[in-house]
Amino acid sequence: MVYHLIYNPTCRSGSHSYHVVETLVDYALKKGIKIIIHETKYKKHATKIVNELTTDIKTEVKIISFGGDGTLHEVLNGIVDFEKTTLAILPLGSGNDFARYWGIDLNVTPTTMLDQIITQYKPKRIDYLLINDSLRVINSVNLGMSASVIKFMEKLKHFKPRLKYLIATFCKCVFYKNFNYLISFDKKPFIKVISPSITFCNGPYFGCGMLIAPGAEANDGIIKTSIIHKFNRLATLRILMRLKKNKINLERCYHDINSKEADVVFAKNDIQADGQLFYDYDHLNIKIVTKKLRMLLPTWRIKNKND
Repeated sequence: MVYHLIYNPTCRSGSHSYHVVETLVDYALKKGIKIIIHETKYKKHATKIVNELTTDIKTEVKIISFGGDGTLHEVLNGIVDFEKTTLAILPLGSGNDFARYWGIDLNVTPTTMLDQIITQYKPKRIDYLLINDSLRVINSVNLGMSASVIKFMEKLKHFKPRLKYLIATFCKCVFYKNFNYLISFDKKPFIKVISPSITFCNGPYFGCGMLIAPGAEANDGIIKTSIIHKFNRLATLRILMRLKKNKINLERCYHDINSKEADVVFAKNDIQADGQLFYDYDHLNIKIVTKKLRMLLPTWRIKNKND
């Protein structure tokens, strides 16, 4: 059995990540399993690697995304043959929000994670989002505040990921800006929305474990759109605490909408998708691609998700 490990050396484990890779390879060899290492060298390199691995293939290709949500995003966008490709996550990034949703234990060693992938995980078909018929998104895409939060986080070098996200979000909430959007769900008439933050979700978490879309499931064929409407700046701290405690749905400024497709028009701005920044968009068409991606996932969570 062969696994292709797409390895991002800039993920959270930093300078220790290469040692981790060596340990994983040694462990796999003892189990009679071959791991082929593909180290990414630049942005979107993982997409190129996976594109080559999954083009004109005759037998199943098993790929492990070793990094965070951004690495997983790039891997997903490289898949050509979905029928013969199986994807697994070895989450060692900063956010790991999609792995968290599936109940993958983020506190065990990478070797234990690999052992679970090999011996315990089972294949399951799940959904992903398709943006403007070209960009695939595994977890969520955000308009408004999130892009500026990601930019601000890059300046906070000496904090843990979740605390870094809270600090950046607080700073941007205090000085937040509302944006005007025209949104249509399932081809219904457009409605005007004034909001600092709109998130189209496949999975329920963002921002290092904050529950932005309660009830979102990654295999139910539904996009859950979470909208935070204009709020009083004095409520900033309360809203952040609700996010931190996974109770944002208790806020009056919050509501969500379920759909299979969404269209949104706005003044040219940046967007954030799976923790990655994308620049100069002025409209999005978001579709749900149902149960096309085959992933190896924990059996103890699969039975609790939709079939």
